[in-house]
Amino acid sequence: MINTLSCDTREFEEIKTVINEFPIGEFYEIDLYGNGRINDTYLIKTIVKNTPGIYILQRLHTILQPTVLNDIDAVTRHLSNKGFITPRLIPTRLGMLGAMQENRCWRLMTYIPGHSYDKN
Repeated sequence: MINTLSCDTREFEEIKTVINEFPIGEFYEIDLYGNGRINDTYLIKTIVKNTPGIYILQRLHTILQPTVLNDIDAVTRHLSNKGFITPRLIPTRLGMLGAMQENRCWRLMTYIPGHSYDKN
């Protein structure tokens, strides 16, 4: 069963198309995540061979160019190599750091459990 309570039909179809570009298995839940002021953020839950997965999918704001993903990958890779826990970009099936859909760049990242706080 797919939970799409926080997505309208067009948005769901766009997200589904983007998710299928990444090798993360079958998704069963999509929810808006947080109150981002720049990017649209979704929590994606998947299942692969009875193993659940949780990911963060973001549609980047149009002010950001897809090349920003190279910088994010370099910084998070460096931090990870130094022992820090950091979200990591998940490449598409074609090895790209993000996916393009309707002239918008999307990125998929590993999920790190914890709390986030929105500035009022």
